[in-house]
Amino acid sequence: MRLTVDPERCDLCGACVATCPADMVREKEGRIKIGRVACLACGHCVAVCPTEAIRVEEAAGESLLPTAPPEVTPEHLRRLLLQRRSVRRYEARPVPRQTLEEMLEVARWVPTAANCQCVRYAVILAPVLRDEVAAEVTAFYRAYNEALEDREHTAERLAEIGVNAEFGMHPHMLAAVPAFVKNMER
Repeated sequence: MRLTVDPERCDLCGACVATCPADMVREKEGRIKIGRVACLACGHCVAVCPTEAIRVEEAAGESLLPTAPPEVTPEHLRRLLLQRRSVRRYEARPVPRQTLEEMLEVARWVPTAANCQCVRYAVILAPVLRDEVAAEVTAFYRAYNEALEDREHTAERLAEIGVNAEFGMHPHMLAAVPAFVKNMER
């Protein structure tokens, strides 16, 4: 996807500049310029432009321009939220590769902090490799939990396993890590 600015339509209001999470939309010499180097192609600048001066030149695929959302009543939303479940037990049958690819394609558009898209997915299809990765993750969180329990040396122990103490001591982590380890043990 490539974004272009129509200088005839642009009134230099600055809305696009203010909304760009990557700081790739700037005013230069009386025109709006969109940097290509780190543009996230998030479409925020397109969505906020009041004069529709920013256009999407798509190579292929769907439009990212905002469309009218489907009507969702409070009752529809309530029913959806009440019926949502988190799966905790999985079947031993594999998910078809095409389904995985479709899910990952949709997942890459999920909002992230500042639209940084700093999420990476690893799909592990081999059961032996999956079990090895699970064992490594389990060992890491056991060490993490032990570091949290060692109140005198927590920061040093967290550093040993590559965790920044400032982040690693966030109240959410203080509650989540011990609970996660407890669930792993079960």
